[in-house]
Amino acid sequence: MSDPDAVENLTKSALNKFGRIHVLVNNAAIQVSKTVIETTVEEWNRQMAVNVGGVFLCSRGFLPHLRQTRGVIINLSSVNAFFVEPACAGYCATKAAIIGLTKAMAIDHGRQGVRVHAICPGYIDAGLAESYFQSQADPARAEPMQVSYMPWVGSVDRGGSSIGRFPGERGVLLYDRDPDHCGRRVQCGSSAQRGVDVQLTAEEISVLHRTFLDYRSTEDFIRNPLVLKRAQGLYYWDTAGKRYLTPLVNLCRNAGTRPSPVLSAMREQMERMTFVPPLHGIADVTLKFVEKLGSVCPGNLRSVKPFSGGSEAVESALKFTRQYFKQTGHPGKYKFISRYSSYHGGTFGGMSASGTGERKAKFEPQMPGFLKVFPPSFYRDDFASWEDANRLLHVALKT
Repeated sequence: MSDPDAVENLTKSALNKFGRIHVLVNNAAIQVSKTVIETTVEEWNRQMAVNVGGVFLCSRGFLPHLRQTRGVIINLSSVNAFFVEPACAGYCATKAAIIGLTKAMAIDHGRQGVRVHAICPGYIDAGLAESYFQSQADPARAEPMQVSYMPWVGSVDRGGSSIGRFPGERGVLLYDRDPDHCGRRVQCGSSAQRGVDVQLTAEEISVLHRTFLDYRSTEDFIRNPLVLKRAQGLYYWDTAGKRYLTPLVNLCRNAGTRPSPVLSAMREQMERMTFVPPLHGIADVTLKFVEKLGSVCPGNLRSVKPFSGGSEAVESALKFTRQYFKQTGHPGKYKFISRYSSYHGGTFGGMSASGTGERKAKFEPQMPGFLKVFPPSFYRDDFASWEDANRLLHVALKT
């Protein structure tokens, strides 16, 4: 893969055999398990030539033919592009370079109809990973590697794929062109890392098996439980008495979890009436709420449709938008643009709009018509200029 003549011969052979090329997978790589000081110049250059140079040479050779078929390039990077391990300097550097090269090619050739993606798998339990750990000469080095990486080991036979999908909630599903989620562990909020002392009773375990938890399996939750008992302000307490400071309350309700004025208003309303069938009527207090909210909204924002939660509100906003364009004679305007790293709710439409890849993995395929752009963070800016960003968005909207 590092020899230009060999890659040219490979390109010709592939064309002679298949006629047309639709997919290119750049997967070749070598690893020298050494630090920078231990690595020779020859070893460094060899890793760069195979791991990164191979992606460059094969992509350059096949791109003219992929443009004709509007094909796709899949580059195999690694979680080591984001989470490094000891004595792996050259390999980690090459895998990080593949991420940058993938982004550059996606910008350059996306407008030509060629999609360019990167997949960043972890270790796969196919026989080599365990033997690799066990073969380390220094046990002190092998042990932290197993602690850090073995929970990430994927299964070949589980989920039907050895690339990207990992058992249970301990792995990740990696999304192309989404640097915030490549290599992220779903387990980062588990009680094992929080040090939670919650002990589930047999009755609680039985009930958990008869309910459904958002974005995670019941068995994983039972292994790492978090059962909350009460709240006050910005704090929660679990059934073991441990206190948690949570920022999520501030995101949703600035007044905290038990604001006294809100509790008083809710108690007063519940004593008068607890439910109004929305298909047949509306509560007088709801009319007052609509009037009050409209009076403080800017501009001409006066129309209000109350909902019980954010996911329901997002779902209805998506329906309103598509209904509006159909009724005004523009049925082809159905696409939505949202940001990577965004969260728009747990309903199906809300998940499709969201950019939180690992949460959505279990429910794919998502609804069509949802495009993703990068958040306005200069620190993670992936474009050379605003003009480049706008050009890519223009092409995305047309396709």
